[in-house]
Amino acid sequence: MQNHGSLAQACGLAQTPPKRKTEAKAESKTEAKTIDPIAIITQIESMRTADIITEKLTKAFTPQSLSVEDESNLHIGHAGHRPEGQTHYRVHIVSDAFAGKSRVERHRMINAALAAELAGGVHALALHAAAPGEPQPARPART
Repeated sequence: MQNHGSLAQACGLAQTPPKRKTEAKAESKTEAKTIDPIAIITQIESMRTADIITEKLTKAFTPQSLSVEDESNLHIGHAGHRPEGQTHYRVHIVSDAFAGKSRVERHRMINAALAAELAGGVHALALHAAAPGEPQPARPART
């Protein structure tokens, strides 16, 4: 099995600071540390989906403003929810690319840009797309 210690530290999962070599050698003889690679991968993937959505929408539409919110925790017990989350998102985007487009056309453009995510783990995507100067929908307060 590979040593995932540096990955755990990079993800903020390491619980103690790194030991000096002499301390580490003594400890390795008496106590084997186990790192759960699934937990590490889950945390990395958790960060990835929102980042991927942000990156793809930025490349496709060069937005003046963009907000991607993971709302999976609001859908526990609903269809499409998974225990690890990363299933339900709300996107607010303002871009010149949406000027003169209908709401349906804008949603189709966004869905096309995120086709891989929608075919994969993303179950729901609430979209608020506007061109600059258009009124923005009020964002509900989250508690």
